[in-house]
Amino acid sequence: SPSIRNCIFDHHFAFYGGGVYVDNGSPIIENTQFLSNYATFGAGIASYIGTHSLNLTDVSFIGNTVKSYGDAYGGGVYFAGSGTLTITRGHFENNEGLNFLTIQDLGSGGGGVAAMGGNFIIQDSVFVGNSANMGGGFFTYAGGSVINSIFYNNYAFGVEQTYGSTFGNFGAGIATVGYAAGTPTTSIINSVFANNTAGEGGAVVAGSAPTTVIRNSILWNNTATGAGITTRAAQVTGGFSADYST
Repeated sequence: SPSIRNCIFDHHFAFYGGGVYVDNGSPIIENTQFLSNYATFGAGIASYIGTHSLNLTDVSFIGNTVKSYGDAYGGGVYFAGSGTLTITRGHFENNEGLNFLTIQDLGSGGGGVAAMGGNFIIQDSVFVGNSANMGGGFFTYAGGSVINSIFYNNYAFGVEQTYGSTFGNFGAGIATVGYAAGTPTTSIINSVFANNTAGEGGAVVAGSAPTTVIRNSILWNNTATGAGITTRAAQVTGGFSADYST
């Protein structure tokens, strides 16, 4: 559980965690940059197993890439523990999740961040120009809060699988994927989504269970490229509720 401050991780390569790999630890990382790192999971940081937390403050992830023949998650950050991921004043720019090719239901998620376990708090952060099959900016199986954050010009794309179908292509800003009762709720509060592009849910795609809550937020000029997508579904689709929002 080290404290890492005022550092730069530039052009590193690993399977998990191109810049930093966390195994049963709770590091604090502040005022640090992760640039052009490469991995299959967490090109910037992979915090993988155990009950732990990951605290990131004033940290930038720029131009990092996850890529695989199968699953590839978390161009900037991959968090799969059972503790809490906390990101304050994070900057995620031009990170990407890519695939050489995919087999059934395997693809890339979370060009900026993939939160696969525990819970999360993301606040006062910016996601711009990130891309993946699902959740170009942010992808989650977990629950938590996104507060006072901006998602701009992110992109979700489809990839042809070896079985002939297309996988992904949804949730350019955020994709919250939960299909079973008991999946934690994701709250999106005081946030802005603009000029994001996906097949559907240019801003947000919410899983069918539970409801994703959107409050006091703006979803504006996001684009859906899929056939027959309604104006509303170009902004957000899935199981969600919204209030005090445009």
